[in-house]
Amino acid sequence: MYPQYQKKKKIKDWIDGPVRYITTAEEKKQYNKLKTEEEKEKFIKLFWARRDPSPDTYKNEFRDKFEQRVHFADDNFREVKLNGWEAARGHVYIVMGPPSWINKKMGEISSTIQIRREMLIFWYYERPLSSYLMGMQPLIFAEYFKDGRQILLPPMPRDAFRIDYQRMRRPTYYEQVAGEYLNAFEKVNKDNIQNPDLTLEDLEGKEIVEKSARSGELPFQWKADFVPLSDGKIKVNLIIVLQYKEISYYQKEIKYKADLDFLVELYQIEGGELEAELKDEVNIELTEEELMAKAKENLEYKGSLLVLPGDYTIKITIKDKKTHISNTVTEKLIVDSITE
Repeated sequence: MYPQYQKKKKIKDWIDGPVRYITTAEEKKQYNKLKTEEEKEKFIKLFWARRDPSPDTYKNEFRDKFEQRVHFADDNFREVKLNGWEAARGHVYIVMGPPSWINKKMGEISSTIQIRREMLIFWYYERPLSSYLMGMQPLIFAEYFKDGRQILLPPMPRDAFRIDYQRMRRPTYYEQVAGEYLNAFEKVNKDNIQNPDLTLEDLEGKEIVEKSARSGELPFQWKADFVPLSDGKIKVNLIIVLQYKEISYYQKEIKYKADLDFLVELYQIEGGELEAELKDEVNIELTEEELMAKAKENLEYKGSLLVLPGDYTIKITIKDKKTHISNTVTEKLIVDSITE
């Protein structure tokens, strides 16, 4: 039975998925030494950030391209009990991208045992990403082991003895991709790293500095209306409005997130005692497309407090839990029984 990767939610299994094809040998060693999920989350965040060709935008083109390739591989290269990304063609496609063109024809496969004719699949890369792969030298896939899998054969001249040796081993040990190509793929993976010296401190500091340079605070507007109740109290309905583009987001997997704390306090003007308080947390989670669509929209927060009619001081504070950026507005609020 062939190994099949099941999609798992636990972060410890991240390295076992399709991302293992684009991870360098050194990164694999580093990840496997990590003990906690928090350490692994930080590693993954840095992994994608170092490959981001345009770090000043929300979009990470490299990650988007990788995910598109994985989806394409799953849709087009499924074999026997293997997901498409697990197949040899899926592996090559995820690392190298689509070939310049593909050809299929019958051809001879030589071995120390026999010469036989098989349907061969030729992938041609006009401008391969690695100099290790000579331009226009095809990558050849064949169902060599008669088990429904198209393996990537070694480059010419082929090591027939090594292939026949594999045939005598258990199927789970068969190489999907000939080992001779792994050096080429490793070179591609290293070249994909755009910012090798980037650190987690750089990422976290950048989120704060960019936000502070743009506004210095978390700007918002607010308004209130009053609803008299039968017991003589007034229900103060608040609407707090801030723009989505004024919020600092952090990326987790494929979502952009923000966590905001809202605090509203009503103090008596005479004596300064706290009369009413409202605490709440707003969690935002958006895809890149949703975030871009909301760039010109407002986030509206609604809440209410109950107080007796009178003159108050209202204090509204919004704080970003990750960046610790906050903004506080303190104003006089006259609460009366007239509904506006």
